[in-house]
Amino acid sequence: MSTYMKKLITPILFALSATVLSGCGGGDGLTGPTEAPLICKAPETINDAGNACELVIVPCNYPEVPNDLGLCEMDRGEWRDGANGITMPEPEYIPGPGEVVLYYGLKNADYTGWGLHAFNEGTCTSWAMFDAPGGETTGTSWGIPIDPVGVDPNFGVYWVMDINENPNCGNWIPYNFDAGIQVQFTAIAELQDEIANPTNRFFLLEGLDIVFPHPRTFESIVVPGGSTLVCEEPQILNEAGDACIDDPTELETFVPGEATLYLKGTFNEWATNEDYVFSYADNVYTMVASLTASTDNYSFKIADDLWSEPTSFGATAGEELVTLGEGKTLIVGEGVGQDIQISVAADANYQFTFDATDPEAPVLTIVEVPLKRVMYVKGTLNEWSNDNAMTYQGENLYTADFVLEATDYSFKVADADWTDDTNFGAASGDEMLELDVEKTLVFGEGIAQDIALTIEAAGNYRFTLDATNPEAPIITVSNAAPFGATEMYVKGTMNEWSNAQAMEYEGDNIYSSTYSLDATAYEFKVADADWTEATNFGAATGEEALELDVAKSLVFGEGVAQNITLNITRAGNYKFTMDATDPQAPVITVSEELPFGATAMYVKGTMNEWSNAQEMVYDGGNLYSSEYMLEATTYEFKVADADWTEATNFGAATGDEALELDVTKSLVFGEGIAQNITLTIVTEGTYKFTLDATDVMAPTVTVISVP
Repeated sequence: MSTYMKKLITPILFALSATVLSGCGGGDGLTGPTEAPLICKAPETINDAGNACELVIVPCNYPEVPNDLGLCEMDRGEWRDGANGITMPEPEYIPGPGEVVLYYGLKNADYTGWGLHAFNEGTCTSWAMFDAPGGETTGTSWGIPIDPVGVDPNFGVYWVMDINENPNCGNWIPYNFDAGIQVQFTAIAELQDEIANPTNRFFLLEGLDIVFPHPRTFESIVVPGGSTLVCEEPQILNEAGDACIDDPTELETFVPGEATLYLKGTFNEWATNEDYVFSYADNVYTMVASLTASTDNYSFKIADDLWSEPTSFGATAGEELVTLGEGKTLIVGEGVGQDIQISVAADANYQFTFDATDPEAPVLTIVEVPLKRVMYVKGTLNEWSNDNAMTYQGENLYTADFVLEATDYSFKVADADWTDDTNFGAASGDEMLELDVEKTLVFGEGIAQDIALTIEAAGNYRFTLDATNPEAPIITVSNAAPFGATEMYVKGTMNEWSNAQAMEYEGDNIYSSTYSLDATAYEFKVADADWTEATNFGAATGEEALELDVAKSLVFGEGVAQNITLNITRAGNYKFTMDATDPQAPVITVSEELPFGATAMYVKGTMNEWSNAQEMVYDGGNLYSSEYMLEATTYEFKVADADWTEATNFGAATGDEALELDVTKSLVFGEGIAQNITLTIVTEGTYKFTLDATDVMAPTVTVISVP
């Protein structure tokens, strides 16, 4: 029960407590170099001297009353007329025989979209059959609430319910389905006798887990001489009502990869079935289900084995039906996400891909596939593991990419469990596979042999499985990079047109190189080491000029591809990125690379109330700066991002806090490690703070006077 409570104790107990608590938070009065403020835990308060916590004895004030244990708790009885200057209004609805009225009050009095979920469960079986959409003898269907009868101006929205003869109790949950809001617990209406149920009316107020059998308003629960403890969201009152805590019912954060997910639905009786478990890699869950054609839609959800709240994914209300080949964003939460629907017109294998790259908005895509299981390339290239699920590309093609060294490999293509009919390998005596040469595979333990592959040049390689014939699929291995094993270079006046620095292949057809450039004009091209005709890329004639952050399509060929010109106005690091999705017309982009990327940095301290009021200016060359008009006094400050993120919360090392003008200081980072930097200004004036982030793990700061 969350109530505002104060403890009543005897003078002897208090004397004993005073002895024990005399050092609470303050020790023996001695403090270190930085004395922490004294914080007392409710219901204790700081004493008059300010050096210890003590328990202040306050008698219960109505509407609190002492219980049998001597604790103050909210009175659930009939309101004492005129108490605390309040005359309790009379509710507008008077229940008839066999009826009860359930009230729910919101502080903002906005009841748009609110409805009621009522159900019989366990020992509470008092609700009679009621006529409500989706209703059954056991209760309403979640998502199809009972509409309210009306709104009482004093007590909020209300519902009228029929009850059985000889009632015991009833479960009820007010909720706003569209907004995804509900009360934080299941309210219980005690109906068995006149003491628990004297009026056949029950009152629930937002933020409290007390169901009052007599009328109560928000004003009436405030304790005279103080106020009921109010917690700021997302925190709530603890069980004793004397402290704010994190809501234990609040959804935990879904972290992809930490939970095993299953497909649960009408096709497997909503069970946790190992035949319907998802494989996982790089934020993506994948599984294949063989479904038979049906005139009725299949219903399902994605969840862990226990239907845990953070990992129970369903559809938004009104958007339950999945269209094959189209992504659907799912929502999380038992009772929030609706059952997902799929229409199956033909017996087939269906691949369910649950992409949790954005864990707060995961996307489900379902496609028809030729093979009945998720397939893997497994061999000496990955220790025969299930780490590399093949990606279905459509048109019966599956692919998997690997970074391979120059050596010999053995592999097969199979499902996670090496099931006989999806355990593919080479026919006996035909094990060797050449690059870019198709090989038809066979299946079965003892029949399908390990496939042999020799890689002569290290690089990125793509394994492609054509399953047009699912009993005899075809495997092909090719160099996955657009230019195969050929290395590409940015060559120009920044490196004397040399092959000094090969571009890095990042995957997905992207090559890049980063250069530290001075403020001047440059010419360059992108080419292989030997200036081969087909990989000698430059600008079209008349379009030589390249602007920062603007993509330019390139042409190739000696005499056709012109030198690209680039004007750098600020010294710094610049990244050259080439997108070779079309290897005959790649696209080049050059962008400045800031040490902290798009993260804004700030000088925050006593000169600006530790605020994010003034973003540091990036001056190029890894330098950030800010100028401040400072009075003659001593300041404390740090350099950090807006949110004090651990890796960008920079300060001084312990014992080395003082910074002198015109002297460079190396900084450290991390909460509790980076200390406030101290700076003494003798003469009022303008001062420039410069952060050199050449080493982002150990930047330096310098402060100089600006004339």
